[in-house]
Amino acid sequence: MIGEDPFSVWLPTRQYDDEKDYFGNRKKGYEPWIVTPTTEGGRLDEYDPLSVIDVQRRPYFVAKIASQFSLSPDDIFNRTWRLPSRKIAAEAAAWGYQMPYEEGGSTGVRLVCKTDFLQKVLEANKADLILLIRLHRYESEQGSDNSKFTDTVAVLRIKKSLKFEYFEGAVNKVQQSIW
Repeated sequence: MIGEDPFSVWLPTRQYDDEKDYFGNRKKGYEPWIVTPTTEGGRLDEYDPLSVIDVQRRPYFVAKIASQFSLSPDDIFNRTWRLPSRKIAAEAAAWGYQMPYEEGGSTGVRLVCKTDFLQKVLEANKADLILLIRLHRYESEQGSDNSKFTDTVAVLRIKKSLKFEYFEGAVNKVQQSIW
């Protein structure tokens, strides 16, 4: 993964929790455990800068992991995931603002896992967790300089022991335009 072009490096993801969704998004040796749903705006007020679509895209565990550990969400928004003991295993968050038809804004989602739960998942699945860190930057045209994209990539491998390894990839690699 570190040797891949930083502009197009990726890890498999799930947008729905079914095998059909995963079928077209496979990468040998990697299995996604998190669903980050895609969804239309639905009933959100598109002119309310705080009602961004990302609130409907909070990530959650694939059914295999949820079932394996009997996880259940606290509410219909999937904000907090609990074990049968009612102990919190993970919390999902969405944040940001975005106005329609305007550039800018800042949104994001995340799923924060408790370390003891993460360790149980890694041990039970005899797996390591791979995190892809990709920084993608756009610099607009200024004077005689053309606009450009630069990418920086790194990978973090979290082992069953929760020790981690850091692998540095390309740093500020300029994406060459094909036009």
